[in-house]
Amino acid sequence: MNRCDSCGLVFATPLWTSAEADTVFANYRGWPEGISGGVSDRSAGMAQIARQIHIHWRDQATSTPGLLDIGCADGEFFRVMAATQDGFQFSGVEPDPKWQHHDYGNARVYPVTLRQCQFPDAHFDVVTILDAFCYFPDPKAHVEEIMRILKPGGLFVFDIPGQHYLRLRGLVGSWFRLGRTQTFAAYPYYYAHPSVLALLAGTPHQIKAIVVDRGTVQDHPWLKAGLQGYTGIIKRGADQFASLREFAPKLIYLIRKV
Repeated sequence: MNRCDSCGLVFATPLWTSAEADTVFANYRGWPEGISGGVSDRSAGMAQIARQIHIHWRDQATSTPGLLDIGCADGEFFRVMAATQDGFQFSGVEPDPKWQHHDYGNARVYPVTLRQCQFPDAHFDVVTILDAFCYFPDPKAHVEEIMRILKPGGLFVFDIPGQHYLRLRGLVGSWFRLGRTQTFAAYPYYYAHPSVLALLAGTPHQIKAIVVDRGTVQDHPWLKAGLQGYTGIIKRGADQFASLREFAPKLIYLIRKV
């Protein structure tokens, strides 16, 4: 892994490009566990994101807002979001063939990549990327595409892990020989706040909120309790010192198109 000295982005080389991503499913052999529908409990994090959308969207006058979830997997976020706020019309992008014949109910899901969808300008009121933003090839181009299809006043919502948290988790994991704690091992990109700002630069945006969240819920009782307590400490500290956000297990960004 490499680190950009100017923005703090941690990235794998060679860089993963859109051309490679467009062909990855043609050679599909199955995702590793934890990727695109692997074993994890994401419901609590999804509920937090749904609440944040409700908070920051409730003042909008659109009668039937459209929400696009990119990398929607089994469509769980549609169900979580519908339970939080009525009236949304759901769409999804999911190129993983694992979900090609999945029943999404009233949601319309496109089994291709975002670039291949060719949505019209200013088409959606909310665009979400949950646990998938770090996989996007050519991330600058994808952010520009998302802002293009987002209506003025619309929300772009995504989550990323805190870099310092990953380092700390790797250190503690090595002490206790826990699984899935190798630092910077799963994603092609790991963003810091300055690298997020670099992606958004040049787009008509306003950062409405950056929310500290605990991310995936752990099954083990003491791990679950410890993570909840740790996240609470980071939340309180980040209110005073923004740099502490990088110690959060998960950061939820809510970006408004202006």
